[in-house]
Amino acid sequence: MKKEEKRIKSKYLEWMDGSVQFNLKSKILMNIKPKKEKRWITSLTLWILFIVLFVSFIVFFTLTKQVDWKESSIGTITPEYKGVTSEYFDGKLRPYSITMTLGIIVAAAFSVKNFLKKGLDINHLSIGVIIVMPSALFMASFFGKYGRGSESFIELFYFWNGGMAIHGGFIGAMLSGIPLFYYFSRRSKVSVLVYADAILPNVLLGQVIGRWGNFFNHEVMGKPLKVLAKSWDSNWTNIESSGMWLPKWITNNTTMVASSSGSVDGVNYNPGDLLQMNPIFFWESLALLICWFIIVFIIPNIGKWISVKPWKEDPIKYEITRNKFGYSNKNIVWNQAYYRSEDNNKTLYLSENKSSNKYKESLRISKANNLFEYSSTKSGIAAFSFVFLWNLVRFCLELQRPDDHLFWNGSKTISLILIFLTMMIGLVGMLVCQYLLPRYFRKNGYLYEKEYFTI
Repeated sequence: MKKEEKRIKSKYLEWMDGSVQFNLKSKILMNIKPKKEKRWITSLTLWILFIVLFVSFIVFFTLTKQVDWKESSIGTITPEYKGVTSEYFDGKLRPYSITMTLGIIVAAAFSVKNFLKKGLDINHLSIGVIIVMPSALFMASFFGKYGRGSESFIELFYFWNGGMAIHGGFIGAMLSGIPLFYYFSRRSKVSVLVYADAILPNVLLGQVIGRWGNFFNHEVMGKPLKVLAKSWDSNWTNIESSGMWLPKWITNNTTMVASSSGSVDGVNYNPGDLLQMNPIFFWESLALLICWFIIVFIIPNIGKWISVKPWKEDPIKYEITRNKFGYSNKNIVWNQAYYRSEDNNKTLYLSENKSSNKYKESLRISKANNLFEYSSTKSGIAAFSFVFLWNLVRFCLELQRPDDHLFWNGSKTISLILIFLTMMIGLVGMLVCQYLLPRYFRKNGYLYEKEYFTI
């Protein structure tokens, strides 16, 4: 091993002295050419496996979990347990509004953290919040209330009241956010996708918190799971166990008193029966938190896991050390080798003739900014992962939501199709961002997954 390190060091010093032109051929001489074919096979295998599992999962859930039912056909009384209610102090304090506001604050705080980490202008985020947030709230309220009640036109925009459609909020945010951040992108030379990566995944945290507002409103419940009692009283006596591991302050506040006779998915009920409903608000909150964790901590590292390692290709320049607590400096090495390194890429780029074809020139720019061909998660992946995972969760839960509380009111089939198409936009967007955009739509001097050198 020491002999090999000396040989690599000799080649490295020879290049530094300028006696060997640093190009792709010299990379081969230095024995640091990545096994590109092997990485492509690994990457392709992972994508195929992922798509097969995804399709199988969707088919299985659709065939086994879909239930058609209407909440209004069961009843309208949702008992309150341990003081969990939609209003306190004569309506002056509404948990729904508080959780929604808290969710916005948390999402904004994590976005600020991302902006600082990426070196983005915080003023752009501030302006974005001022312009995009009202648009998202008003559109979420409009889509959530339209055609579902007796609200006047102006009342459709009362977002502080219950009845919000997150897809409507997403549409409102995109209509105002894309033009705004495109303008910022042209001025600051930061890809719009970088802004999207820094902001969109944190919307999941806002949803995680906001769903608890639905809990206080006793809404966003799935199909009946069982009959807890033949009658209900305010003392909650003679109540059977829900059969779930959740605490009673959750399960008892997701119940409903039947006002008619009927049957839903094998659960038979009569007037006065206390029904345990599926607390899908909780499952959605938990699932979205897991999705946020995947986007923030797992997806960004996939490229590093399958990539050639800098410390293996050049152990002299990129030496791995550990502190007294056992933590290595691998993240620092990755920054030195790729994310914050230009090496002599710029010199190599300028030494070659510029292509008149903008797509070929983009590929040349992309290669020059990643001379060692390290694998990485490209800009835009986090944003489109958010679109994909968020809609995947919603698709699974939509299967059990009542037909009078769907994304597309009144038709579960249309609702599922629209959510599935949105989910596919996320999946296709991930593939485009990872493989297409880096090859054909890159410019010098812009910030993508790393900052490209300026000419």
